Amino acid sequence: MIFLLVLLPVLIFLPMLAFLIMHVQYLLTYRRRFPAGAPFAGLGNNLKWGLIGGHLALSVIGAVLMVIFFMQSLLIPFPSLLDARTLAQKTAVTSYMRVIRTAAFADALSNHPYSGSCAGMPDAPSLPDTIRSCEVRTINAVDVPHVSVTTTQGKTLTLP
Repeated sequence: MIFLLVLLPVLIFLPMLAFLIMHVQYLLTYRRRFPAGAPFAGLGNNLKWGLIGGHLALSVIGAVLMVIFFMQSLLIPFPSLLDARTLAQKTAVTSYMRVIRTAAFADALSNHPYSGSCAGMPDAPSLPDTIRSCEVRTINAVDVPHVSVTTTQGKTLTLP
C-alpha cells in the first residue's frame, strides 16, 4: 500500500514536469527563431494559449488515464482484493462457531449439556456484528455439539 502512495504522486507529477519542460523548451526555441523585431511575427497569442491549453488538457487526461490503468492492473489479476472483506467476515463467523462448539462440548463433559441460543451460554462470548443469530444443540457428552449461525447477509452456516 505504501508503494501505491509513493508511486501515484510520481505518476501524476512526471507528466506535469514533462509538460513544463516541453513548454520552456518551446519558449526558448521560439525566442531564438523569431527574435524581437524580426519581420515574421510567428504565432499569435490566442493560438499560443490554445496550444498550451490543449497540451495541458492532454497531459491531465494522460495522468488520469495512467492512474486508472494502474489501478485496473492491480484489481483484475487479484480478485481476492475485492473479496477480502467477505472472506474476513466468513472467517470470523467460522472462528466464533468453533469457540461456541468448544464451550458447549466442555459444558457437556462437565455434565451440564446446553441447548439453545448461544447468547445464553455461560461461557460464550458476545455475538459479533456479522452474526444475526446463533443456536447450539448438545445432546450428551459423547456427541459433538451442533452449532448453527445465521449471518447478517442471510447465510446459514452449521458445524456438526
